[in-house]
Amino acid sequence: MFKFGFADPAAQAATDGGAGAGEAAAATATSQVVAAAEEVAASEGRPTGSQEIVFISPQLTLFKGVISNAQAATLLSDERVESNDLIAGVYEGGFKSWEGGVDLSQFLAAALDHQQQRQQQSTTSLQQKDEARAVQQREVEEERREEEGREQEGAALPAVALSSGSRVIELGCGHGLPGLVALRAGAEVHFQDYNRSVLTTLTIPNVEANSGAWTTLHSSGGAAAADAADGPDASNSGTDAAHPPGPAPNRSAAPPRARYFSGSWDALPAELERLGLHHTYDLVLTAETIYSVEAMGSLFRCIKACLRPETGVAYIAAKSYYFGVGGGTAAFQQLVQRDGGYSCRAVAVVDDGLSNKREVLELAPLQPQ
Repeated sequence: MFKFGFADPAAQAATDGGAGAGEAAAATATSQVVAAAEEVAASEGRPTGSQEIVFISPQLTLFKGVISNAQAATLLSDERVESNDLIAGVYEGGFKSWEGGVDLSQFLAAALDHQQQRQQQSTTSLQQKDEARAVQQREVEEERREEEGREQEGAALPAVALSSGSRVIELGCGHGLPGLVALRAGAEVHFQDYNRSVLTTLTIPNVEANSGAWTTLHSSGGAAAADAADGPDASNSGTDAAHPPGPAPNRSAAPPRARYFSGSWDALPAELERLGLHHTYDLVLTAETIYSVEAMGSLFRCIKACLRPETGVAYIAAKSYYFGVGGGTAAFQQLVQRDGGYSCRAVAVVDDGLSNKREVLELAPLQPQ
């Protein structure tokens, strides 16, 4: 059974099976305190921990930093962080590596790989008429099967609108693994976390390590490696020529940028509007952020402020239910349904029997009838 570690005694009691009043106290204890939002310069990045490799797909692995609870407590100047995942107004769990972040990264990588394979098949088929007819028949059959899948639990690999011209933001990013997949695909990616120190000691170093590895692989690996690895060059650090590449980005595009924002979800929209970024994101990514009813309300408002009107899409990875705090995928879908402006469906489910069932939700604006 999954449970958060809380600094608040009432919240901890709720996770141990308290009644409704205790659960409400937990939700309050874990809601984001409104903290001013501001942009954080990439030059502020300062890695403080070791690194490990995370498998995302056969074509992509990622570097991520490792920061211990003791290091996190020191960085935030609060000893409670050493034994608590969430402290209202202090810490939102960004130093930890959560399952949902890996789930969302793997989902995005698989969808991008699938799209790339289909594009390659389509290009090849144009060279021969007979093959074109056969490919078309197969694609029609695939579309039929995918439609049947959508009628059940959502398509396993929907078309993800992600390219070198996309602008993406990852909310509550922590390690930023889903954002790194988007960056590797050639998108401009912005990373947001409640805690500035999470960005400077974890997210920014992660972006620099992976971007540096991709650049090194391109510069030293020959033509095939160059085709696979030519991607965003946010930094020249963290090199490893053996680092596997990801989905090939558009080589004709200028290198995309990574930007960073700290502060709460309630404060972020005003900062984005000041910078001319309000309603400009083609894709919003977020993982393990709908853990309480109050938290998901703030998150949903922020997502709506980020998404490009009519076309923007969000992907939310989370557990089906967070014991003790009332959040989860079902509660979030109910929130979206009450809003009335968006559809929200599960496009991936992870039920390995080792933890709570986890899902990836797709949030998209409802189109006028």
